[in-house]
Amino acid sequence: MVEVIQGVLEPLGTATRELLETLWVLTVLSGLIAIACQTIPRLGRRLPNRPTNPSESNLIQLAVIALIRTFLNGFLDREIEAEQRWEEEAQRRTEARPILSPLRQP
Repeated sequence: MVEVIQGVLEPLGTATRELLETLWVLTVLSGLIAIACQTIPRLGRRLPNRPTNPSESNLIQLAVIALIRTFLNGFLDREIEAEQRWEEEAQRRTEARPILSPLRQP
């Protein structure tokens, strides 16, 4: 019975894998073609001048955001560790608790 199921599923899995790989290649190729169609007409044009140096205000904002994210990640890590310890402790308490049999009634 297992051999029959395996005989059906193996070719089906192979065909599915080949279909997905073909779709993947077609997706990548269509993306490359779309990018080429957008890029080729622009090759002769000059790009607009954009400021490349961030201002002091931009750098301060970036530093503040990085600092806030660092603190938030630290607090989140501590919270996750505390939650894991609490769950492990609860699991140990549950495993260590003896199973009580119901009291006999006279």
